Amino acid sequence: MTVFVFITYDNLQNIQAERNLPLGVTEVELTNWTKTREPEEIGDGEKKMNSHSDRVELNEGISSEDVDSIDGLYKSGNGYLNLTNINYVTSSSDKLDNVDENVEQSTQKVTGNKVLRTLINSGLYMKFNYNLSDLYGYLKSDKAINWDDEGRVTWNLHTCVDSNNTKPSVELRMLSANFYITTEQIKLIQDKKAYVVLGVPADNEYGFEPIMPYSDIVSVFLNGTPTNINYECRSLVKNYNLNGVPTKYETTTNEKCWDKTYHQNLSSHTDGNHIHMDTLSGGNKGELTPLDLRSRIKMENNNIDILIGNYITNSSQKNISCGFSKINLYIIEKPKIDVTMKLYKYKNGQVVYFDENYRPTRGDEVYVRIDIKNTSDNYTLKNINFSRTGRSNQDNITVQMSPDNFIYNGNNITDDIRCYINEDFKNKYKIDALKSLQPKGVLTIMSDKMKYTVGDTNIKYKQIRLSGNISVNYIRDEFKFISAEKIITAPISDEGGILEIKCSVENDDGLSEESFLINVESDKDFSNLSIKPGETYMLKNLSINDSYYINLVVPQDYEIVDSETYQGSSQNKINLSQMEAQNYTGNIEIKLKKKNNPYFYKNKQGKININVLDKSKDL
Repeated sequence: MTVFVFITYDNLQNIQAERNLPLGVTEVELTNWTKTREPEEIGDGEKKMNSHSDRVELNEGISSEDVDSIDGLYKSGNGYLNLTNINYVTSSSDKLDNVDENVEQSTQKVTGNKVLRTLINSGLYMKFNYNLSDLYGYLKSDKAINWDDEGRVTWNLHTCVDSNNTKPSVELRMLSANFYITTEQIKLIQDKKAYVVLGVPADNEYGFEPIMPYSDIVSVFLNGTPTNINYECRSLVKNYNLNGVPTKYETTTNEKCWDKTYHQNLSSHTDGNHIHMDTLSGGNKGELTPLDLRSRIKMENNNIDILIGNYITNSSQKNISCGFSKINLYIIEKPKIDVTMKLYKYKNGQVVYFDENYRPTRGDEVYVRIDIKNTSDNYTLKNINFSRTGRSNQDNITVQMSPDNFIYNGNNITDDIRCYINEDFKNKYKIDALKSLQPKGVLTIMSDKMKYTVGDTNIKYKQIRLSGNISVNYIRDEFKFISAEKIITAPISDEGGILEIKCSVENDDGLSEESFLINVESDKDFSNLSIKPGETYMLKNLSINDSYYINLVVPQDYEIVDSETYQGSSQNKINLSQMEAQNYTGNIEIKLKKKNNPYFYKNKQGKININVLDKSKDL
């Protein structure tokens, strides 16, 4: 018995995609493809093509009798030439052919789903404005596309150049399709954990190529809204308004293509012209963000419309290739990267780490360790880079790293860097370990030249900070992911405030042997301090976020003399958070004198709000 198995082209593409697509990449098939009818697809009794009245005689391979000449194709308004809705235009061709002036208006009606020949530019300072709903009337079709075995469709141009070469034209067509987005996919997209880009299925190790063949001008609409995919292969239009939005057309060039031969083969039906969904210009070469369709995707049913224009500007245009490819949607998960910083010191030659319960404070010299973790399940990260950002002036530490260099606080310490993988501290690597990091892998970077001395700013904000962007290649060397700014911190103790207390006795020649008792108390700690006249006592490492209470016990034969910092029974308030210029140091001087009627009393002083004090537990 002989069994025949029939595999359609669409099913074959799905099989290939499932077989070859990398982990983290999902193909969403675009289905129900339709395209504007070609003149040869239109039956007898109907005009084969629509044309601006000023271009109606420029026919190639089609009779002028088969072309509708449209009066009033554009109307000026608000500084634009707006495409007129098809329901409000008439055919001057019908009027000329009709002798009877009383012919009903319906016989002059222009019908759509035909190629539209029109102007490339207005010749004025006014720009064209195309609303998608009006384009639908002329170009939208229910005619299914008959893709060839390679997933392509091609067509011929039916416009020639005028004898004076003064009337450049463009033929407009529209292709449309649908696709379905699942609940899981929309969550991934809305959580900004994935890109959504267009591409063509490909018989290579990746199963797809992030390109879209086209010529000569193309705009992509998603769910009725213009996208960022607006390109032309020759800089003629430059600007249109789409749905009232000013739209700039970028010019594509094959010179920057990272796989020119292969991509030109995939787009041979468009004379090699194609769009890269990963940008090929500027500082973010290889990024998918600029042409990401994520923001316009919705759950379940979606539709996509592709407006294509082919230029006719000279006689050589007769030989150009015109067509399109059966593209699909690709959901590409973003890499997941964590960057953390740890502080440590050496004790008896051993590394001792600081943590939440053991924090460094002002004046401590610490060493910095940076960990980069690939938290992705699917991707090996390649060529890991970390670059400073525009707000790096807020950083205490600056780092710039790549597989070739490591710059720390402006100093190149590449040769002094040691790297460890997955916390295996027995095997040491150089900085080129940044070339590759496996899924779930951790890369640790250390150096004895990565030192930092904790200062006032650190205790104020209770942290050491560095920031920047991580960039990596993933899936393939041409794809680059650039993270949002990452702010990386390590905890610092806020216990760096200082309180200096001095006691003096009026008319004392330094002969007094008495000591005075001071009680210093906060919500967390308390201490009793015995001070002698003429000496200054320092309370260090006080928390700058705590309030302290001071109680002075004065012997019976002394009384307090009001001073600038200590007045009567009420301590002058000292807010150290306002004394940053004084390194968060508060000074209190208590003056005493012998009194005539001695008695023993306890003078309870007021609250001191030491909001910017450090704490050193020398209480």
